[in-house]
Amino acid sequence: LISVAATTNLPHERPLNINQINLNIAQIIKQNDPDFNETLFLDKVQSIFFELQNAWMKRDLSPVRPYVTDGLFNRWRLTIDQLINEHKLNLLKDIVIRNTSLVKYSCDNNVETLTVKIDASMIDITVDEADQSKIYSGSASIPNAFTEYWVFIRKKGSLTDRNRSIKIEKCPGCGAPLKISQAGNCEYCGALVSSPEYDWVLSQIIQSEEFSQVR
Repeated sequence: LISVAATTNLPHERPLNINQINLNIAQIIKQNDPDFNETLFLDKVQSIFFELQNAWMKRDLSPVRPYVTDGLFNRWRLTIDQLINEHKLNLLKDIVIRNTSLVKYSCDNNVETLTVKIDASMIDITVDEADQSKIYSGSASIPNAFTEYWVFIRKKGSLTDRNRSIKIEKCPGCGAPLKISQAGNCEYCGALVSSPEYDWVLSQIIQSEEFSQVR
């Protein structure tokens, strides 16, 4: 098991700053994946973050289906179904990402795991579908600042495709224009587009208060 995290310093060592942590993690990944690019990866994470917020507000998760595991997608879909059944909308506004950084990497016999810390803020309210002035939770005027840890996984030995854009537009299996089912399969060849076999996929989102308990 290979593992590096923000807490890997020895007692007598000076704490690593965030740039050093990022560099250590990126260097370890690049040992077996020379084309891994930290900046491009974090750009992709931010793109998925904004796309997820937009999809969540529309109660339609299909735009983010290629980027998440089956388990996470199915849990989100249950929450969306509950919002629909209760005739509620989750409105997200003034979304700002203050910082993203690599904070933990591990590799076992089969899977690589890479954790990204996201510091962000937004207006987050749940309202009535028919009367949006009726607020069930959240503040319509005060942004909520928060930190989340996004956990990505991919199959050990997978390599970064330099020709792949941030937004997945083609099936990695057959190369056809991306058109996938709710199960995450390409409708042309049946390949599981959201599989960690092809690229990093989001497997878990951990809130800041929970992260220290699962490290």
